[in-house]
Amino acid sequence: MRSFLVSTLSEEYRVLQASDGLEGLAIAQSQQPDLVLLDLMMPGLNGLDVCEKLRANESLADMKIVLLTARADEQSKLDALRRGGDDFITKPFGTVELRTRLSNLLKTVSLQKDLRQRHEELQRTMAMLQATEAQLIQSKKMNALGSLAAGLLHEINNPLNYTLMALQMLDESLGELADEDKQTLADIHQGMQRIGEIVSDLRSFAYPDQANVGEVCKVHDALTMALRFTAHERNQIDMQITVPKDLQAIASRSQLTQVLVNLLQNAIAAVSQVADQRKATIKISTSLADKQIAITIHDNGVGIVPQKLPHIFDPFFTTHEVGGNRMGLGLSICHAIIEKLDGTISIDSEPNAWTQFTINLPSADQGA
Repeated sequence: MRSFLVSTLSEEYRVLQASDGLEGLAIAQSQQPDLVLLDLMMPGLNGLDVCEKLRANESLADMKIVLLTARADEQSKLDALRRGGDDFITKPFGTVELRTRLSNLLKTVSLQKDLRQRHEELQRTMAMLQATEAQLIQSKKMNALGSLAAGLLHEINNPLNYTLMALQMLDESLGELADEDKQTLADIHQGMQRIGEIVSDLRSFAYPDQANVGEVCKVHDALTMALRFTAHERNQIDMQITVPKDLQAIASRSQLTQVLVNLLQNAIAAVSQVADQRKATIKISTSLADKQIAITIHDNGVGIVPQKLPHIFDPFFTTHEVGGNRMGLGLSICHAIIEKLDGTISIDSEPNAWTQFTINLPSADQGA
């Protein structure tokens, strides 16, 4: 019988054979075929026992099991189905019947695999949609940054201070340490200080209205904060920065940071919309003349048509070329902030070539 089955089915399928129930169980579990053909009467383990053990294996849930028996009574058929069989063929049987039964079951297996694949694709698509939705929600939530920041900064700042104090006490109480241990403590302390700097930056960004009149800030520090807040958006963009670290402006660092964040977002959006193969580039530089600091942000993005330039700083004016719905504070608010700082902001652009924003602020450097 086994030789007949192998000979008959090998014409259409790849067939594995076993001499008894135990060997058949091992082959089925290791090879995981689409269909198993079991004789009800086998040495070692009978067909029903093998069937039951296979059904206990979750990884074989889709595998079809067909039982062969010489017993044609209803009870035998019911036992086979209850133990996990998918079909029951009574001996003797013809080749056509065998092939038809197995072909139908294997079509079902193929359909199940296709259904599972489509389900997995649907799950991936749903995950992508949910991620996109989460990004949109997060974007809206950013409008509430100020109100949320207070509690968050408090929760971070208190344990941060306790940790820094504990590190200092630990360093003093331990006395002489091995060089490796000293370096470890120094690394921990440096990491905690870095967290403190980020918390301080968040506080300044969240409370821009707390700026003092005549406040002095280093342009490089404000730019560093702005670059940090836009880092996740600047993938594959060549950033060319020429800003001295000691150049000081009479301006609120938090307010200048907000303006720079907005202008950077516009530049990022502009270079991201370019259709050709040019290398996305944003250049940031400064110059000092006549007690004025000029900060320029130049991108090689899509540019802005001339007729729109006079309205760029108008309230509620938006343009796809300068970032559309990603304009953050809005260029009109940027304009208002810079004017409040006794400065000016201007724009120049060439369609499909470049855009440049220039901020002029009073210099705090003596003799400038």
